[in-house]
Amino acid sequence: MSEDLLRWYIKRGMGASQIADKLGCSERTIHRKLANLNLKRKSLVEAEELRVLVLEKKMSAKECADYYGLCLGSIYRHLKAQGLKPYRAPNKKTLEIEKLYLKGMRQCDIASRLGVSRQSVYLIVRKLKKSR
Repeated sequence: MSEDLLRWYIKRGMGASQIADKLGCSERTIHRKLANLNLKRKSLVEAEELRVLVLEKKMSAKECADYYGLCLGSIYRHLKAQGLKPYRAPNKKTLEIEKLYLKGMRQCDIASRLGVSRQSVYLIVRKLKKSR
């Protein structure tokens, strides 16, 4: 594997895993070769763009990883570096609990109706009250 070939792939914005797939070797081999040649890949993730994707467009870490063509671990590292937490969409039970609570149903009645613990309902309602 030549230095020129590695440079060519890097200039096209390919990650180590993509280069490894193209060359038929392991990702570790690519990382080792890049380190030996003192080649660094420019980060594809811009801080402000990531902030917009997570906070405004409400993209999950998986969606961000797909958007950038990176693995989840890389996205989590970028999020941590920016002090961001990944967006997690509420599940259907959570939405149903919130809806019933906002309609005026008591927490214990919600728990019985949906077959969940009162503690679960309490935690979701508490989080809902904090966000208001």
